Amino acid sequence: MPVQVKDTVGAGDCFLAGLVNAWVGQAAQENVLPHQLVLTDAHMQELLCWGVASASLNCEQAGCQPPSRTDVLARLAVAAPACKLL
Repeated sequence: MPVQVKDTVGAGDCFLAGLVNAWVGQAAQENVLPHQLVLTDAHMQELLCWGVASASLNCEQAGCQPPSRTDVLARLAVAAPACKLL
């Protein structure tokens, strides 16, 4: 989805944080440790969507301002069909 980029400082960090957050969340849902999670294509798609949502929200702010989990969930709720909450 298009975003109004104000600043890219911290975008990579926010991407990684969103991806890791989704990875740990998926592992918790399956009651395994993150390194034990068998990543399917659907898992990978969700991880990437979380990373993109987190980074894009950060880029809409001046300076590095990582989004909250609530903000990321709201972005995912209106994201492209491929990133609808999986």
